[in-house]
Amino acid sequence: QDAKIGFDIYGKDPSFLKGKTKRRKPSVVPTMQLIPIPPDILRQHKNIILCVDIFFFGGQRFLHTISTHYNFRTVTMMKSATQNSLTKSLAPIFNLYTSRGLDIEHMRADFQFESLREDIRPINLHTTAVGEHVPEVEGSIQTIEGDCRAIYNSLPYENLPKQLLKGLVEYVIHIQNLFPTKILSVLFMNQLHC
Repeated sequence: QDAKIGFDIYGKDPSFLKGKTKRRKPSVVPTMQLIPIPPDILRQHKNIILCVDIFFFGGQRFLHTISTHYNFRTVTMMKSATQNSLTKSLAPIFNLYTSRGLDIEHMRADFQFESLREDIRPINLHTTAVGEHVPEVEGSIQTIEGDCRAIYNSLPYENLPKQLLKGLVEYVIHIQNLFPTKILSVLFMNQLHC
């Protein structure tokens, strides 16, 4: 009786469980089918303007982009803001748009991106004067920082490691990208009714 009670309290021997338990077969990763952009939207908004800036959150540097019309946001954590680092960080973002059939016609950025002018051709770079900012991306950064601070202050931790800060910013961007802009919603609904 005591032995049975002992098994109820302490469970089975850990070494027995580790040695005898079989590995469960992992679940299959589902194949995601990309939904093509509706032709009406692609016809009217194929050429986009990409607004770019760098912001800091929790002492970490992030490259942020937002496209006009689509208001699609991306964020990349960066170690430095050198010309080479900026070029490498922007390349996957450019590929993301071109892979969906969109053309980045213009890029708006602060003066610190001036060194990229030749690296990003044929995209036309428009930089602001010193002390000025691109309003679309500045407004987006304020929204991101506000949402990140709200979540950060709800957590029971005083400090977050780099990877958790990165995940927090990426999560906020993901949530903001879930909802389409008003213009695209109207165009999409019109296409559904046709």
